[in-house]
Amino acid sequence: MKALKIPKSKKVPGLFTYCTECQKRIGKEICGDSGKSIDSCKSKDKHIFKLSVSVPNTSTVKTKNLDTRNLREATKEAFRFREELEESNFEIPQNESDIPEDFKYILLVDTMKMYIDYLNNIDVPDHLQKDRTKRYINDVARTFRKFTRALKNSKFNLELFRVDQISDSIVGSFHNYLLEVEKYGNKTYNKHIATMRQFIAWLNEKKGYAIANPFKGVRALPTIERNETITQKEFSKLLEVITPENSKDKRVKYRKYYYKPWLIGAFKLALYTGLRREEFLTLKWSSIEYNEEGVPILIKVPNFKVIRLQNGKRTEDIRTKWVPIIPELHKLLKNELEMSKHQNTQRFLIAHDDERNREGLILFISKAFGHFWNVTGITRKVQLNDLRNTYITELFKAFGDSAAVITDHSDIKTVKKHYMKAKLVSEAATGFEVFKNS
Repeated sequence: MKALKIPKSKKVPGLFTYCTECQKRIGKEICGDSGKSIDSCKSKDKHIFKLSVSVPNTSTVKTKNLDTRNLREATKEAFRFREELEESNFEIPQNESDIPEDFKYILLVDTMKMYIDYLNNIDVPDHLQKDRTKRYINDVARTFRKFTRALKNSKFNLELFRVDQISDSIVGSFHNYLLEVEKYGNKTYNKHIATMRQFIAWLNEKKGYAIANPFKGVRALPTIERNETITQKEFSKLLEVITPENSKDKRVKYRKYYYKPWLIGAFKLALYTGLRREEFLTLKWSSIEYNEEGVPILIKVPNFKVIRLQNGKRTEDIRTKWVPIIPELHKLLKNELEMSKHQNTQRFLIAHDDERNREGLILFISKAFGHFWNVTGITRKVQLNDLRNTYITELFKAFGDSAAVITDHSDIKTVKKHYMKAKLVSEAATGFEVFKNS
């Protein structure tokens, strides 16, 4: 008797081959018992076609063992089985199904997909949905790819590997893979481990699984908190090298150019507002408020971080912070960004005509900053976010704890005392200059 197989060209969703002897799914024509080619399996007579259909909006899976060994008949049965399920709203007679006691997905790749769907709010009730960035979700997906790659390196069959098989030894292999193969630093290592820990915890706490979470016992590697700032001289040197001639990244083989005519304005805006990337890149001229004389004094900025923590429910007072328009920022808006032309419009302050979406710009601008910083020849390592650090550092020098109202750092004890006067404190800061005492 020949081994049961499904050619790639004839695969049907939900239809797969299964061995009732070793009680394992046959993946990539590999015997689940011996790990060798399925043609060498000694239990070919125990091979069957099996159907698996996911019930929409649940983690339930309906399955059925087929009596036929004919692929054409099995294919017809697969479509008929799905139609019957849909017609009966997925309530099928017991004598026509082989329903396992545990309805939850158990294969690792299936549970990972389920978690990514959850992060994307797919089939998640409105009141439980959270606003997550594409970057965060992509980071989780990247961790999953690294983990499955580590499993492959250890010769595990991903089509058969169950999530409950993750053990201390497997976590140890992942630990070695991150440090020795990928050669990640401590911070990146900790991030990958934390993501896997959260994933297993989610399966247990939110989806009713009862499996061990060996990632809980992994100790975080020590990291050094960065708190770099940039001097006026360094910033000036950075701006000087932002030219088309210095645009090409010579460290990579393919052509990569980082120059954009709006970069200088973007870096200045980052420094003179102290905002995060997604905040200053999404500022519009309509967000600027003026006094009675028509002088711009404040920029109204949505607090994206708080918005996501509050699950997207709009409470304007909590979600808005006021950025004072300091003299350096006023000069930038008036002279370089041409405020008189765009005042009160829905036009972005930065890169309005760039065809990429804002998330694409967020990734680009960090790389562009790193590229041009390297061009300066300054050996000290500085990142785009250090412009924000510089602003906040100088602001606290000038205003003490009251500056927390402007920077929106709620972990400072005095914020509660000053919060109701946040707008007034911000207005009082309009005479502040980042490099005033340099």
